[in-house]
Amino acid sequence: MKKREIIEQISRDLCLNKKDVNNVINTFINTVSFCMRNEEPVQITGFGTFSGKKRGRRIVTNPQTKEKIEIPESVVPSFKASKTLKNFVNK
Repeated sequence: MKKREIIEQISRDLCLNKKDVNNVINTFINTVSFCMRNEEPVQITGFGTFSGKKRGRRIVTNPQTKEKIEIPESVVPSFKASKTLKNFVNK
């Protein structure tokens, strides 16, 4: 399911216009993204936790050229599903 399809589904289910639903979804995505960038977890009870995890600087070797490459520190997006979501998906 694509974002457009999610917007259409929510719009139908809640009898809201697509523009308002799109604004809510975009605001949600921006809020979660900003929190993840700042390594602040976002927990949605019954769904899961979005977080950003810091990955330190590291040196790796290119297997073809054997050249050493430095990969800078970064924040990696992470999602951990709640037990409720795992149970729902596996039924």
